[in-house]
Amino acid sequence: MSMQMTLFCNEIALYNLINKVIGGDMVLDVNKKIEKMCFERGWSTYALSQYANLPYSTLQSLDRRKSIPKIEILEAICDAFGITLSQFFLEDEEMEVLSTDEKELVASFRRLPREKQEALLKLIDR
Repeated sequence: MSMQMTLFCNEIALYNLINKVIGGDMVLDVNKKIEKMCFERGWSTYALSQYANLPYSTLQSLDRRKSIPKIEILEAICDAFGITLSQFFLEDEEMEVLSTDEKELVASFRRLPREKQEALLKLIDR
């Protein structure tokens, strides 16, 4: 299984787990998190709809019904924010968004054989 497919499956599993937990003690208000992230960026709901390439009415409907977006919609929203589903569900203090260069570096590191990874880590630690 490819790395991207593994990450996608992990994100789906996380999303499903959170859906099962909602209604219990741990309630993650997805819509409030989306609203907060828009506020932090100075985006309106309309701006988010443009960046996420989603109909404005879809985002309005989610807010009115107070329902959790389908995974496809949440993925588009996360893409607009430049984060993964996993990052979306992390607590704010745990979230660390990588730049494009950092993502490339991590991807390149993961492709290296284990012994080269260890050698690179030793070189960095100097």
